[in-house]
Order: sequence, then C-alpha cells, then structure tokens
Amino acid sequence: MKNQSASTHGIHLHANFRYFPGFHHEESLRRKHNHIIARVVPTGEEISLSRERIQNLDEVDYAVPQKVERVPQGPTARERQVLAYHKKYKTTSPLYESIRAKYPDW
Repeated sequence: MKNQSASTHGIHLHANFRYFPGFHHEESLRRKHNHIIARVVPTGEEISLSRERIQNLDEVDYAVPQKVERVPQGPTARERQVLAYHKKYKTTSPLYESIRAKYPDW
C-alpha cells in the first residue's frame, strides 16, 4: 500500500463515482484511525489519505460506509462458560442467576 498525501505530492483527489461503471465506492473507501483508505481506478492500488489534509472532509466522510454497531445476540464466552458449568453440575450462584435473567431462553 502506498501512503500518499494529497498536499505533499500535489495530488488532487476528485471522486466522481458516476463515471466509473462497476465502481462501488462502498467497497473502495474505508476509514482506518485518522486516515481514509481508497482503492483507486483502474489499477486497484490502495492509497492512504490523512483526514487532517482533506479539504472536503464532510463529503468524504459521508461517502465512507459507517460502521454498524454490533448487538450481541447471546451470551459472551465467559457467560457461556458460567452457564455451561452450572448446567453441567446442576448448581447455582448469584452470577449464574444474573446471567440466566439476562438470557432466559439459553
């Protein structure tokens, strides 16, 4: 991956997605810490752009897909361990009871 800065190399990045058939910007842009990683056409190489140097940051942030917050569907590994232990040995504890209340169908 080449790290190029828009201001130090004189590169002007203009992303106009309408003129590139088959170019899906959702798959080509991503955020990593304080940088925007872009896959460029036609080579497919990735370039890294510092968010501090992007002049139209609000437009670029709008184009970058937002992370979807994961909602856990069930107990965590530690909670599963406690549930399995008490189920196996047919015992109980305050922690087990609180986890059972949290996940009654498990």
